[in-house]
Amino acid sequence: LFNLGIMYANAGEFVRAELAYREALGVDDRFFMAKVNLATVCAQQGRNSEAEKLLREILREYPELLEINSSLAMLLAEQGRYEESRKYFLRAAELMPEQTRIFYNLGLLENTLGNTDRAEEYLLKALNREPDSFDYLYALATFYLEHGKKDKAMTYARRLADRFPGDPAGSQLIEAAGRK
Repeated sequence: LFNLGIMYANAGEFVRAELAYREALGVDDRFFMAKVNLATVCAQQGRNSEAEKLLREILREYPELLEINSSLAMLLAEQGRYEESRKYFLRAAELMPEQTRIFYNLGLLENTLGNTDRAEEYLLKALNREPDSFDYLYALATFYLEHGKKDKAMTYARRLADRFPGDPAGSQLIEAAGRK
């Protein structure tokens, strides 16, 4: 049933996926992966409050599932609940410091909240761990452009263009950073 749910979800058949996950939970209500996937399917259907309820249940029942903190943080951020989202991202970063993407997401969140120093710190931390990441280079270039630091934006735009020559983003950012 769980595998059927995955198959249906991958095919975009979210109603059938949800039914399969619920049936799997009917067989074994402690099968947390079915509940995780059910939460994802609920969120994909715009039922964020139900997805949130499921993720919170999983955290309560299985606190050792550290990545659920990050999943809940993402869901809350998507709903514009930034302060609460930060709490779960910070917890995820503390519990899983090897997960670089959490620092990237924290950087984006802090920028949204207007905490530019923290945003820069987290974005740089992510890039320092994965110096060839398209997303992290792009984020830093656009972050610096947004905050009027064109020299720094140019540095990351050039790195992006050098590492990903087939993608127009680098050259577009170079052009934007070069404007007076």
